[in-house]
Amino acid sequence: MTVSGVREMKNGQLLVTDAKKPAIYLIDPKTGNATLLGSAGADSGQYVQPGGIYAGRGDTSFVLDRGQARITLVSPSGALVGIRSIKRIGVTSSSSADVDYQRVDSRGLAYFTDRGGRFAAKLGGTANDSIPLVRFDASTQHGDTIARLRQREQRVVSMDEHSQITSSVVGSPEDTWAVASDGRVAVVRAAPYRVDWISPTGAVIHGPAISHSPISYTAGEKEAVSSASSVSAMGGGGLADGGRATRATAPPSREFAPSKPAFEPNGEVIMSPEGRVWVSRNLPAGVAKTVYDVFNGAGERVDRVELPARNRVIGFGPASIYAVERDEKGSVSLRKYKL
Repeated sequence: MTVSGVREMKNGQLLVTDAKKPAIYLIDPKTGNATLLGSAGADSGQYVQPGGIYAGRGDTSFVLDRGQARITLVSPSGALVGIRSIKRIGVTSSSSADVDYQRVDSRGLAYFTDRGGRFAAKLGGTANDSIPLVRFDASTQHGDTIARLRQREQRVVSMDEHSQITSSVVGSPEDTWAVASDGRVAVVRAAPYRVDWISPTGAVIHGPAISHSPISYTAGEKEAVSSASSVSAMGGGGLADGGRATRATAPPSREFAPSKPAFEPNGEVIMSPEGRVWVSRNLPAGVAKTVYDVFNGAGERVDRVELPARNRVIGFGPASIYAVERDEKGSVSLRKYKL
């Protein structure tokens, strides 16, 4: 089982998604009873890969269906009441990663990074070291670039007369982002480490830079990353709405930056209902804890929260957070922590 998204509803029940099964559950924390909502499929009331859960208007919840580029609407009482497309016409995608490469605000507008470059020509050109973050209205098929995000440094690792293979430098700075229900976007900058806020009108608030001590990769960490990259490359793959492409031929080796970045870019930032940004920090090897920096709407770090090792914040409730904990055997449990 996986836990891909959690939202505590006003009646105290939990909306929980499992993208791999796939399933959407309504859980009563007092009794432990879990009710399956809908079923797998492509019709109304069905889903393919239910992922993150976002706030809609009037206490409605939006469940992102990663497999169909649409959102499922859930009423305040926990009933599936409709679907809404966020699909780009002519674009198909898939990913097995348990990450929302698209996210939505309360209006149902979609946000994604255009790694494939499909919008690049229309939205201001291209740049080798950055990618556009796009706000997209599926009803009009119109997208606007709202920011450019720094991406990891790329190096050519193999070349012949017919082709070349590039590989990212592990640990080189890469920005990430999150979206608030009101359409504000928090861009978490990697170098220097800070949070910038972009309003729906385009106004920008630059948060102060946050200092952090360099953390080197150990030999064991480098070996683990290189081994995982080789397995992924040999397995092949495809690009998924801001996801990463893999190649059939593994690169001969991975190059590493001198030190770890402050955070990892994919899936390690989450927005709370009140508009605070939680960023999971990189730590030295062997440190048995998880640390989140918490930023307010001015980009100021207002809190640091420590959780047990192998915990990932995945949802919120009033004065509480929900985290997925994965043990050494890979088993998953959902835990609630009071703030």
